[in-house]
Amino acid sequence: MTGDQNGGRPAGTGTRRSRRGVLAGAAGALAVVAAETATRVTPAQAANGDPVVQGADNGPTTSRTMVFTTKNEQFASLCDFGSHGKGSIGVFGHGFDAGVYGESDGIGVQGASFNSMGVSGVGGGANGVGVAGIGSGTGAGVQGEGAGTGPGVTGVGGPNGNDMNDADAGVHGTGGGGGPGVSGQGGPDNGNGVHGTASGTGAGVRGDGDLNGAGVVGFGGSSSGNGVEGAGGGGNGIGVWGMGQGTGAGVLGTGIDGPAAMTGSPVSETSARTRPHSAPATTMSPGRSVPR
Repeated sequence: MTGDQNGGRPAGTGTRRSRRGVLAGAAGALAVVAAETATRVTPAQAANGDPVVQGADNGPTTSRTMVFTTKNEQFASLCDFGSHGKGSIGVFGHGFDAGVYGESDGIGVQGASFNSMGVSGVGGGANGVGVAGIGSGTGAGVQGEGAGTGPGVTGVGGPNGNDMNDADAGVHGTGGGGGPGVSGQGGPDNGNGVHGTASGTGAGVRGDGDLNGAGVVGFGGSSSGNGVEGAGGGGNGIGVWGMGQGTGAGVLGTGIDGPAAMTGSPVSETSARTRPHSAPATTMSPGRSVPR
């Protein structure tokens, strides 16, 4: 009876497959599905109207990609061809506190240009600052390093400046506490700490004192260096010239262990006195008379 019900086969040996066979069949089916899927895969792209695909290059697109918050209070744009009136922009951001913010263990924000400025800033409002920097600890707020013979930092003042104040100055500094407004340190090869070049009849360097303060002060080096030194220009230029106000002296000096003032002989006279002595080329009288 049992043999007839199972088609002459022993009970329990019907169409059941071994465990190994089931696993082998499943693996084969997965391989077929994977092969079919691989043949249908295409490079991930997002053109106009398509969603942005993460982890893949998106495009090409012919218009910008914008991201907005509620009420459009913050927004950012990618690959903007100029719809904001600011030219071709790779990344554009707008925020209440910062349009673009970068944070790093190295450089927070860095810019590089092929033909122009790496980073440019334009101040807003009536007196907005174009670029501002705040140092940490004893670090500088803004630092520049020139290439070749270029200056580290350069500034161009506005068109309405005058020589009576620092309005529209190319570079302006305000000291903190008792610190100087502008400080310069000369290079290792006898470089000047501060150097100024005037235009027209303007002074190369000018200082205006406050109340009883001196306009310009100089301290000589530790090895008997001069506090202030001047060299006249042109044919008859004056080395140091002063004009007093009221009954004040034009130039006043006070010595500590030395005299208040010292004068020297002209350079030409000094050169004549110190010119090395040389004996005549001959010590005998000429054999012929000299024609008159």
